[in-house]
Amino acid sequence: QGEIQDYLEEHNNYALQLHTIYFGIPGQVVQQNYAFRYPSLVRALFASPTMINGWAHYSERMMIEEGWGKTDQRMQVTQLKWEIRRVLQTIIDQKAHTQEMSRSEALALLTSEGFMETGTAEMVWRRVQLRPVLASADYIGKELILDLRRRYQQRVAQDFSLNQFHKQLLSFGSPPVKYLRSRLLTGDL
Repeated sequence: QGEIQDYLEEHNNYALQLHTIYFGIPGQVVQQNYAFRYPSLVRALFASPTMINGWAHYSERMMIEEGWGKTDQRMQVTQLKWEIRRVLQTIIDQKAHTQEMSRSEALALLTSEGFMETGTAEMVWRRVQLRPVLASADYIGKELILDLRRRYQQRVAQDFSLNQFHKQLLSFGSPPVKYLRSRLLTGDL
């Protein structure tokens, strides 16, 4: 009974909205829709998690910045809680695979600093073991996209349009975000 209650508390209405943004619209569904417009074996084989997952994670933050849930601070707090968790998952992802962190240390970090229930922390630990660097790709990809957006906005100044930035960013498919920097910042599209 306790595990069910913990799961329901973790995956409340606010968390489900963030999951929908991440996995659905404007997250992975939109990113993949753009990627499929430019079918290429090379692009398909070298699709980067920093772009796919980074875009999805970026989408959560962008939606909050653009006003999603602005009338309910619980939505904003939930998004910040997920931001903290992604940072912790990135740390665990790195340290677990370099033997600098044990399972018990990771679980303690997630439950004390990430506000996770033990069952959810266990799922995170298993995911880190089964899919190395994926947690890092979420966080690093989001940070790279935010940095690219800031630099792009500085370059185009008063002509900046968030919608236009997103269309240009997504138009390249799913390459590593770092390779999009030169295309978007030089104006050589």
